[in-house]
Amino acid sequence: MPNLFISCKSEDRSRAEQRSDILVDSGFTTWWDTSVVAGERFADTINDELNKAKAAIVLWSKLRWNSK
Repeated sequence: MPNLFISCKSEDRSRAEQRSDILVDSGFTTWWDTSVVAGERFADTINDELNKAKAAIVLWSKLRWNSK
């Protein structure tokens, strides 16, 4: 079971990956939407994993704020 659920805008994925790698190297396990398996219901999977995680990390950026 992942310790940390990571949420980010898809355009920020490389930055999120870097941060996830640092967290994993520090002994944490992470989960984010790249782990959704083909055929799974996206919203259900996200909800399940978010509920199982011990904490959620949301990576905010200008891309996230300006997505409207």
